[in-house]
Amino acid sequence: MKTFSPHQISRALGVSESTIKRWIDGGHLRAEKTPGGHRRITIPDVLAFLRARGRPVPSLEALGLLAERTGSATTQIDTPERLAHLLLAGETQAVSTVILEQYTGGRPMDELLDRLVGPAMVEVGVQWAEGKIDVYQEHAATLRALSILHDLLGLVPVAPEDAPLALGGAPEGDPYFLPTCMAELTLADMGWRALNLGPNTPMVSVLEAISHHSPRLVWLSITSTQLVPAFFDDYPRMFVAAQERGMRVAVGGQGVTPEVQDRLVASAFGTRLAHLKAFARGIER
Repeated sequence: MKTFSPHQISRALGVSESTIKRWIDGGHLRAEKTPGGHRRITIPDVLAFLRARGRPVPSLEALGLLAERTGSATTQIDTPERLAHLLLAGETQAVSTVILEQYTGGRPMDELLDRLVGPAMVEVGVQWAEGKIDVYQEHAATLRALSILHDLLGLVPVAPEDAPLALGGAPEGDPYFLPTCMAELTLADMGWRALNLGPNTPMVSVLEAISHHSPRLVWLSITSTQLVPAFFDDYPRMFVAAQERGMRVAVGGQGVTPEVQDRLVASAFGTRLAHLKAFARGIER
């Protein structure tokens, strides 16, 4: 992860370098020391410090983190349809700039993903299903969205070792990677350690993972409506094992239909990341 000196951070925040060093020495702003004794600071730690104190977020372009805007066409992304259009057009860097600006400007992570990024990818999928775009275009847009989620994750502070652990993924028959990445990102933004097992994960593998890592929360992200029978056969055993260990299991996603809920037992169901966030917050108490 890219790091910055107190001098660079002081210029971005508009304060003196000695003020930055006092914040570090006082334990208010996290920094690492190089073998030569120089302080180095990450952007996630700067953002966490500013948010905790209600201070305004600086222009991240000053640190070279965000790309300069390349034109008026990319200066506003206020609808999922607009975001879908730009992803399909290959405007990855410009889109990343705007999305990161919205996050650093204070827009909650779950809202940003629930109301903008997620619906934009649904729009891309609809266009493919209706024959308006080819599958290669859908794949390219998905990879561009994934790179933006990676950029967002780079702004989230690394959780300490004693932070609660959550692990999860998408079950067998569900090939969608983005939704479970968004669950991981939502939990990481809350300060959890999040281990994403990815798509098409058999329940026997989830059971092995929870036995090895002992998380407090297990999430399952269901988007597909074509889940394999093995999932419904093996899920109860995984859920009982998690419950016996005091773990909570959250099942969510656009594929969590009333029929799916009727076949499963879980600690919580939801269709939005806001539901996962609220449930995880309840566990923390």
